[in-house]
Amino acid sequence: MDRPAIPEEVKRQLRQEAGFGCCKCGNPIIDYHHIIPWEKEQHFRAEDMMALCPTHHRQYGSIQKSLQYKIKLKPRNINDGYTLGNLTPHHTNTRVIVGTNTFGLMQKGSVLKYQDEDLFSFSISPEGYLLLNLKLYDEQDNLLAEIIQNEWRSHNNFIWDIVHKPYYIKISKRLYNVELEINFKKIPIELKGKLWRNGHKLSFSPLILEYKGNNGGGIIAKNCFFRCNTIIHIKENGFSICS
Repeated sequence: MDRPAIPEEVKRQLRQEAGFGCCKCGNPIIDYHHIIPWEKEQHFRAEDMMALCPTHHRQYGSIQKSLQYKIKLKPRNINDGYTLGNLTPHHTNTRVIVGTNTFGLMQKGSVLKYQDEDLFSFSISPEGYLLLNLKLYDEQDNLLAEIIQNEWRSHNNFIWDIVHKPYYIKISKRLYNVELEINFKKIPIELKGKLWRNGHKLSFSPLILEYKGNNGGGIIAKNCFFRCNTIIHIKENGFSICS
């Protein structure tokens, strides 16, 4: 039987008490961990759960419960002073630099959309911290991992590595294959990486924004767009910029 979804009010409480990150390391991409295991007692009590990143979530099943409660009571972000998480932007606008292009996204904007599917988007929450949504496909169009408003969804966490610092995050597969890097230290926000979907590939860095697909491709350079809902929108008959 599938496990029921964690109630939203419980997730909200766990995120807030942890400073919107992993209780152990502060990573803003999180899972929800049962200190008292679900297999022993089916519950969603916030006092017996904690926010952990995918790496520490895998490790904590074998750690003494007393140590887990101790870490829950002294979460890393709160101790470091990042009460709204360590991806809190210094600014409220969402200007992004990709290649030699500058884009002004709306408060909730997509970097990449494939037909009606958002592959990469982010927004600033009402409290002022970053919410990341991301779907990572491979070249064969298999969905490998998904992040929904900073919640990690993956059936195989072992192939992933998530590196974070204040105002910075890098998500990659092992063997140094970087998939996505976001630097909020800079204004505009700086993006690097590559994303795949159904034979289409988008590569972006401070030096290049390149699209390759079944219907052609091209390099987008030296443009400035504002009030974009979507930076790159891949459609059946081609792609559009700043739709």
